[in-house]
Amino acid sequence: MGYLGAMPAEGIYVILSRIATAYYFFHFLVLFPLLPYIEKTKPLPISISEPVLSGGATASAFAAREKK
Repeated sequence: MGYLGAMPAEGIYVILSRIATAYYFFHFLVLFPLLPYIEKTKPLPISISEPVLSGGATASAFAAREKK
C-alpha cells in the first residue's frame, strides 16, 4: 500500500489500492476477531523447564552440567 500510495492516482494503481485497502480492513476488522473461534491454542506448560528438560540428549547434558 505504501508503494501504491506513492504512484499517481490513475489506471491500475487506483484499482490495486482499493483492493489492498479493502483487504487491510477485512483482515483487522473481520478476520482477527474470528481467529479465536477458528484456531484453538495449546495449553501453556506449567514451567518452561518442563518441555525443555523432558528428555533427550540435551536435557541430560544440561542436568549433568547443573550437578557440577
